[in-house]
Amino acid sequence: MHILCSRLSFSARLIALALCLLFMSLWVDSTQAETLVGYTQEFVPNVVASLEGVNRDLVKRDPVFQEDTIHTEAQGTVTLEFWDGSVLSMSSESQVVLSDIVYDPQSATPSRLTISLLVGTLRFVSGETADPDDDRIKIQTPFGFLGIRGTDLAVSVNDERVEMAVFEGGPMYFTDLVGKRRRLLAGRFLRFRRGGKQEMEDAIPGSFRKRFEKLAIDRNATLQFASEALGQRFGPGTRRRALVALREWYKRRANLSNEDSPNTLRDRRQRRRERFTRP
Repeated sequence: MHILCSRLSFSARLIALALCLLFMSLWVDSTQAETLVGYTQEFVPNVVASLEGVNRDLVKRDPVFQEDTIHTEAQGTVTLEFWDGSVLSMSSESQVVLSDIVYDPQSATPSRLTISLLVGTLRFVSGETADPDDDRIKIQTPFGFLGIRGTDLAVSVNDERVEMAVFEGGPMYFTDLVGKRRRLLAGRFLRFRRGGKQEMEDAIPGSFRKRFEKLAIDRNATLQFASEALGQRFGPGTRRRALVALREWYKRRANLSNEDSPNTLRDRRQRRRERFTRP
């Protein structure tokens, strides 16, 4: 009887240990998979986020995670804000993947933000991750990728072409699938068709501008959201530094002209170095 009880006790301990290990492995996998990268700022139903085969309906203030696929159905729109202050606004019947987003002001790891526009239209205003010397922010499309250096832009994708324009800031670079690179300054428009045919215009067509009027970014809402979300994520001290940087960023972008001379670029790079070397 004693031996039987001992065996049962030992078996129970093995089962408990196995369950514990299984729970830990599932918890680690879930933690790694669900990396919080931002929140929904505004939305109009219906908007769905998918991660690892699980769908969830998004509403205002819902979190979004790395590798989420965001899909807006007919009449649905959504505005997402990421930790660095970048804002993404999607129109109806669009699909975006939040591919790779890294931002932590308390870490020495360089920030980066990559999203993939599979189909549809979006407007994007870059935040602190933007670097005038590097494509730290990218928007992937089936026709190539956009490298963003501090820009308010719009892009639209369908089966036959990609269209893009820079409303403010810049430059922005479009690199097609064979590696050819094109530069767009503020006020410029590019249409790139399947097969490589392109149309570059010095002015943004009125019809293209009109399509994106409803996707305009509300800067006051962006700052209010950043005040709340950054404080919860990184603490009050970091929130204050992030908000100061974000306000300076909006101010700088509002003062940018369409000129992109070497002197202008040099001044912008110097200001960025000074900002990141402040105590």
